Amino acid sequence: MNLEIEKVFIETFIKKDYQKRIIYELTKKREKALSRFSHNACDILNKDNNILLIYDKDSIVTLIQNKDILNKDCYFISRFFDGEIVKLEIALKEAFEDLCSSIIILTNFVIIKEETIIGKPNVYLIKIK
Repeated sequence: MNLEIEKVFIETFIKKDYQKRIIYELTKKREKALSRFSHNACDILNKDNNILLIYDKDSIVTLIQNKDILNKDCYFISRFFDGEIVKLEIALKEAFEDLCSSIIILTNFVIIKEETIIGKPNVYLIKIK
């Protein structure tokens, strides 16, 4: 777990009203923090950033417009890869195979996948403006 990466993520991508609570939960109650992104994650996201709703992992490469992006390291928060640095390709595969929510953090964007209930989950690609 890298609290500095997580803190920057929260300060950049989460609404001010939720920041202190989520930082606390990430340090003391990680499962609770991750569950905040299970449903209606868009409600807690800072709307100052460019938020795109996507439905599959192939759209990410197209939207980022970088073919080498899948080989980049990212910080991954999920049930099974909590706070680990992995290649984006691995994080996307694991996130889309897992039914629970996950957060993938890169330098200038994040991907938040909500919990899957029925059909495809909401996946948010958020770029820094």
